Amino acid sequence: MKKSLLGLLSILVLLSCVEDEKTSTTFPLEVNRGSITTKILEHPLADLSEVETQVFDLGLVSDSLLKGKDGTLIYFERDRFEVDTTTPLTLKLEEYYQFKDLVTHQLSTETVDGKLLSSSGVIYLEVTDGTQEISLKENATLPVTFPDNRIYNNDIYYGARNEEGIMKWEKDTSLVDTTVLNYQYKKLYGVDAYFSIKVPRDSLDYYLALNKKEKELYDKETDRLNRLYEQQRILYEKRVDSIHQLNEKRLKSIRLQKTGYINIDTEFKVEEWISFELLIDQTNSFDSYLVEIFYQDFNTLLCRNFYDETNLVFDSIPKTGKTFAIVSAKRNDELYAEKIFLEDNLKKHLQLKKINSPNEFYNLFKSISARDSSENPAVER
Repeated sequence: MKKSLLGLLSILVLLSCVEDEKTSTTFPLEVNRGSITTKILEHPLADLSEVETQVFDLGLVSDSLLKGKDGTLIYFERDRFEVDTTTPLTLKLEEYYQFKDLVTHQLSTETVDGKLLSSSGVIYLEVTDGTQEISLKENATLPVTFPDNRIYNNDIYYGARNEEGIMKWEKDTSLVDTTVLNYQYKKLYGVDAYFSIKVPRDSLDYYLALNKKEKELYDKETDRLNRLYEQQRILYEKRVDSIHQLNEKRLKSIRLQKTGYINIDTEFKVEEWISFELLIDQTNSFDSYLVEIFYQDFNTLLCRNFYDETNLVFDSIPKTGKTFAIVSAKRNDELYAEKIFLEDNLKKHLQLKKINSPNEFYNLFKSISARDSSENPAVER
């Protein structure tokens, strides 16, 4: 047991040994990254987003520990990527750990096969040589640790925008890189046994004296063994605790099969599917509309952009509990919006009202998510 524990400890320590931690330089986000044919509308709260592109200058290093400003850890090793040893590299990281970050960047939480997800955060990763993206080698993985136990009770999904500009996610079925440690306490010696013997009466004093001496020796040896046992027990507990702590760290870590958009998610349970229509007053219409669908107490989001539409038609939209849409549009840099509670076969005339500030718009949806950024996400939902 001792050898196996020490061996596992050595392996875990080696896995955590990389070059000095590198810091990043931050830049504004790229506009509309990933949109294929349809330009997604700028979100009314885009100016409130604090997400930045963090750029790590890797140069020619073979390995390095990269830490994002919101706690993401990336264990970079050059030989995992399709690149030679003489090409300087950089790594880009974006961290979307607050629900409002998903909202302001229209990161819908829906899968390629039509399922909904409740998100614990999204990151964007890209390794580049300055001119093009560098991919992972076949069967290679990229170890990443998320902050605050966000991976707990969640899966990983890889995302890309489709031709309509909607973010779609595909589940990683290869996870998870973890170590399960089983251990137990083991006594060094068994239960003491006592027995009786018959002795002649005239020899009783001799045997009593001998027994007293042996008892003293036995008690002394027992005390020594007890002290040794206690020392070994304390040392063993420390070793187990150290390995357990390292193991807990690894339980937060996963090995990514891809770079790009990565979503930390659990599947969202849908109660029903609904269809509805939002009717536009053609005498007071806008050129384009952004429709966001929210679900009370879940970090779940659907985004749709509409251009030059007569009416806004929705078929087979998932619904659970309190579900509502926020419709927004701009005219002459002025923002108009309306919050609508959704039900099946709803037909409603839009009555968008002028919004005077970003905070007024933010108040329409800020209370709907499962948690804010200050809460521990490692809670089963």
